[in-house]
Amino acid sequence: MIRFWRRLTARHTKLYSWAALSLAMVAVILITSLGARPDVTQLLFLALVGVVVSGAVVLLLNWEHGGERARMDDRD
Repeated sequence: MIRFWRRLTARHTKLYSWAALSLAMVAVILITSLGARPDVTQLLFLALVGVVVSGAVVLLLNWEHGGERARMDDRD
């Protein structure tokens, strides 16, 4: 079972990075907004924004890392 998860995460690193960061961001958003008592629609919107922002973060980090990898390949 552990081998299965390792292979799956090795194949889809961006997807699992996005999922982990999204869960963390949504948890932080929900925990910090408890004192303000927002409506359900506001909470859903905040969670959606957290998922979108975490996707953008993962995209930018992988984009930057991919550029460095391409430059390293050109040197060889």
